[in-house]
Amino acid sequence: MQNDVPTNFCHQCGANLGELDQFCPACGAYTEDTVCDHVSKPLQQDRGRGARLTVALALSAIWSVAGVLLGLWMVFGAQTMADYNWGMISDFYPSMTVQEFKDMMMFQGYLTLGSGGAAIVATLLCYVRRHRVVAVAACVAGGILAMLPTAYIGGVVAFFVAFLIFTSKPPVFED
Repeated sequence: MQNDVPTNFCHQCGANLGELDQFCPACGAYTEDTVCDHVSKPLQQDRGRGARLTVALALSAIWSVAGVLLGLWMVFGAQTMADYNWGMISDFYPSMTVQEFKDMMMFQGYLTLGSGGAAIVATLLCYVRRHRVVAVAACVAGGILAMLPTAYIGGVVAFFVAFLIFTSKPPVFED
């Protein structure tokens, strides 16, 4: 670190810095004028951000596998589910036909596949630590898709992962 010449701009993103700024207000990078006794706290913050990203990566990987497998099972097993469960389903929905139930199951399967696909995008972006905003958007879109076919747990997981990714700001992510 250079302490002889004060800088008025961030060496990482070029944003203007105040005279007493220890961190860049735009990207969160440490300024070069930060004195040594302040180094341990930023390093602890980075470890916390990295841990959040690790949890987000694990949850989004589980969510992507579960979403894709469940979606494929619902799409390709809709006819079998309709035939097997029709006696029980017809009691709850007396006006629904077997074909309507099959179509509903396939539609829910496609939504679940879309949610799993969004989770794959978020997982890959977390893994390479790039495009944090796109990863958050993929999680939100996947959460909405998961909640449409009444998979509220998937939606909650998706929004939690989006929060974890969003709070893992640079320098953990390279936007």
